[in-house]
Amino acid sequence: MNFKSAALLAAMLLVSPSVAMADKDKDKEKDNKQPPAPSNNTQTASCADATQMVSFTGYLGCQGPFSGNINGNNTGEVGATGALNGFGGSWLGNWQLVGKSDDGNDGWFNSDPYTASGNDFIDFEGQLTGLFVIGVKQANFHSFYLYNWTNQTKAALNWQGTAPGNPGYSHVNLYTATGEQCVRDCGGGGTGTVVPEPSTYALMGAGLLGLGFVSRRRKRVS
Repeated sequence: MNFKSAALLAAMLLVSPSVAMADKDKDKEKDNKQPPAPSNNTQTASCADATQMVSFTGYLGCQGPFSGNINGNNTGEVGATGALNGFGGSWLGNWQLVGKSDDGNDGWFNSDPYTASGNDFIDFEGQLTGLFVIGVKQANFHSFYLYNWTNQTKAALNWQGTAPGNPGYSHVNLYTATGEQCVRDCGGGGTGTVVPEPSTYALMGAGLLGLGFVSRRRKRVS
């Protein structure tokens, strides 16, 4: 073996361990590397995505989406109390189901507002006044939309954002707030008069007492 061959062999022996170590490090890095997260094609839903509903006259806020049904048989099944409490303010968490679009004869609605395009108007049988909530159900999800109206009969409806993946529309529910609800005929051909709150009655009573006092005083002076 000549000098050149010996030098080349020595160089190869020196490089081999470092190459082997580098290969080992690469293998170790591969072992420690986490597999890529599975792709998620499910749409992240937000009630605010229902652009027509949140831009319509009298819109105040939305809550959702929530998993589960809103068939309206009882508050336990609906599971909506917490969601409606989220509106706060004058809503006060006091609410009652008035009707559903899939009730007999469409309930308090002129017609069941289903369309394949996902856009339509909710058309009530009579005028609505005061605070009310529209609950929109898609598949096994639902969202709530709070409005304050004065003698209106129609609301824009689109349910994009009510549920992940935007499945088919099921029905809409109408809820009214205790203390600021429509009278029983509201939505069913009535005038939509708002039921005064107890505080309103108290103010009216105080006003009448004041008028009586002024009247008696005038009589004494004359």
